[in-house]
Amino acid sequence: MRFAAVLTRSVLACGCAPRAASGRPLALGQPILDIHTVVLYNLDCTIQKTIFDPPHLGNLTMATPNYWREPMNESTAHSVLSPAHAAWCLAQGPAYCASRAHGAWQANLMDEYGAYRALERQAIGELKDTEGQLLETGAMYCCALRSTRAVAGSTRLDLGPLVRYAGNGRFLDADTLEETSPDWDVLVRQVAPVIPL
Repeated sequence: MRFAAVLTRSVLACGCAPRAASGRPLALGQPILDIHTVVLYNLDCTIQKTIFDPPHLGNLTMATPNYWREPMNESTAHSVLSPAHAAWCLAQGPAYCASRAHGAWQANLMDEYGAYRALERQAIGELKDTEGQLLETGAMYCCALRSTRAVAGSTRLDLGPLVRYAGNGRFLDADTLEETSPDWDVLVRQVAPVIPL
């Protein structure tokens, strides 16, 4: 039987260096397989030595969520990034949160990636369209970019693709209903009827 565990960022937060029984140092996110002993550090830096004996564990498995694929909830995101920084990111808008998520993805920082994606969804959920209304699930919107050729003081927009808001910060292509990630500065509500999603 193989016993699997994954070292999480909270273990490393206190600056300790956990090692397996073999003396091999453990890295963030590294699977720990077939171990008998591992030293865990509590958040207050006290040492808790736990004996893992695979033959007596049955089906017990320790694992952390895979935030590359699974969405992180908002409360976890605020704790990962700190409430003050999360609030500041939300004030910058969804595009900023998306760019920070992309940077975390390039740096292979899974927890930060999940946190910024959660903030992006939260920021989109708090967005309003050009008429000042919150986005409505199932409604159609036109993704518009502010024109770089516009005369100073004007509000000329370059209209882009049509999407439907699917809730939870997600957009679907208006024709195929496949999930998409369009670029936009503002969303223009369309008169098309709302559909259930």
